Amino acid sequence: MTPARTRWRAADALQAVDAPCDPRPLAAFRLAFYATVLAHVWPCLAGWDTWVATAARGRGAWEPSLAGAVGWGVPFATAVVVGCLLGLAGRLMRLAALATGVGLWGLASVNGLYVQSLALAQALAICAVWAALGGGDEVWRLGPPRPTPAPRGRRALPFALASGAAVGLVAAGVEKLSVGWPSGQTLAGLVTLSDLGLVRAWALPLLRPLPELAFAGAEAGTLVVEIVAPPLLFWRRTRSVAWLALSALFAGIYGLLAVPPLFAVAWLGALSLWPATGRHPAPDTPQPR
Repeated sequence: MTPARTRWRAADALQAVDAPCDPRPLAAFRLAFYATVLAHVWPCLAGWDTWVATAARGRGAWEPSLAGAVGWGVPFATAVVVGCLLGLAGRLMRLAALATGVGLWGLASVNGLYVQSLALAQALAICAVWAALGGGDEVWRLGPPRPTPAPRGRRALPFALASGAAVGLVAAGVEKLSVGWPSGQTLAGLVTLSDLGLVRAWALPLLRPLPELAFAGAEAGTLVVEIVAPPLLFWRRTRSVAWLALSALFAGIYGLLAVPPLFAVAWLGALSLWPATGRHPAPDTPQPR
């Protein structure tokens, strides 16, 4: 007969996922995420006339029926601004995520200017999870304070966000394998096509003399980190090593490539929620001495 302490029960698993947790890491991610989304689309909002002129060409559409439909620009931009302000204030979290996600998707569909898909796909996934689960507004919010006992977050939302980011990174690594990584040709091509502005100007003189083998090694290292490190975040003993590897990867990406800040916040910020998924006793639970 299976011992009781080794018996797996679905109810126990569900209870563990929805266990209390420290609400502060999730609140910090909420502020960083919505602030970065707002900054991500700000060039579009500040240079509205330029955006409209470019959007009229209908390029970069996600939804073909909206391509070049500049009349939809104002509603979608308003949705992003309202959603981000609600998110920063910690109010109506489901509505904030829904408005932000729909607005981002709409702006990218009318025209992809200033809403690079490299960062936008993961941001839309985060908005979808947040719209479904809500939460993240237990602390650092505008409005009346929560009643005592002290506010406690629920583990489900940070667990879902962190798990989604981990799965997304593994999928990104697998996709790179399908397009020929680690041949070195992709990174070498970015350096060769310097007119695209993807490689930072200070790094070009250092990268141009490198042989293709060096770029292949960089691609291989990226694949290892993206595919191996995220699963290691599930275990406490390997979490620190995996986190350091991912941090080094993102530091290299941002040091060499002109990637929008939303890219790092969406991936690295969500992955940083793993420590928040640990169980925390309720404030009124007697502590062992």
